[in-house]
Amino acid sequence: MKKVCFALPWLSLLACASDPSAPLASARADGGTTIAPNIRPEPLPPAPAPAPAPAPAALAPLANHEWLEAVSAPRDEVAKLSVPNNATTPRPIMLGLHGGGDRAEWSCGEWRGVTNAYPFIICPHGGPTRTYWDTPKNVMSQIDGARTEVNRAFTGYVAEGPMVVAGFSAGTMMALTLVQGGLVSPEALVLVEGSYDSVGDKGFPAILKAHHVKRLLLVCTTRGSCTTTYREALPRIARAGIDVRLNLASEQGHGFYEAVTFSLRRDWPWLVSGLAGWEGYVADPSADLPGKTVLP
Repeated sequence: MKKVCFALPWLSLLACASDPSAPLASARADGGTTIAPNIRPEPLPPAPAPAPAPAPAALAPLANHEWLEAVSAPRDEVAKLSVPNNATTPRPIMLGLHGGGDRAEWSCGEWRGVTNAYPFIICPHGGPTRTYWDTPKNVMSQIDGARTEVNRAFTGYVAEGPMVVAGFSAGTMMALTLVQGGLVSPEALVLVEGSYDSVGDKGFPAILKAHHVKRLLLVCTTRGSCTTTYREALPRIARAGIDVRLNLASEQGHGFYEAVTFSLRRDWPWLVSGLAGWEGYVADPSADLPGKTVLP
């Protein structure tokens, strides 16, 4: 009996080849033969790459605002705000905490200079006198009220994401109080000339880790306690897995001088790299910035 060739492709070749009567070639009209070619299916073409997502539409340049404005929530003024005039993309919110006896206006001006006026900078007054700090609860109420008002007044221009928190002198103590109390959760923290006991404490890195701080920039404008404490803390903080630097900005004394502003610009690109809302930040191209940076 003649064998049957199965219809399944992988079986038919074996079955037919084992049958001596199965034709391996076909006859042509001219009497010749044509060998059956070894035909394989053509490979499928690769799938087309997905179309790139459309770029977000550019915003109209942010205009008709002063560089420094008052923020009220709901009726009482709670903070000053540095406005990123001419912005055409959403910008992050940053928090600037002033020193004892200083003012929110000064803090906003200082951090505006450091950041090349890139973010919105909320500078809370801090207390009834507007020069010294109130309780953390009252300060946080000012900050929350200011953030709500900024988001309302500048709809579309505010980028989502955690704030960069920066403090000078007594502002460093308020910054750490807010962080340790879980009231703010900055990925990047800047401490200028203050909180030496806290920074020097062996448990300080664990506090930063517990509250999700990933980068810390320490800044000195004097020799002595600041330089000594911050230098000694650097390796301990780095061993905890936190990116940390020390900016020795000036030796002019305890203050936020022009040299401090320019020295901080050297480390700002590192501080905000990869943070939401800072993608369009352009670093200061100056090669000869004052001060120096110390790594762990």
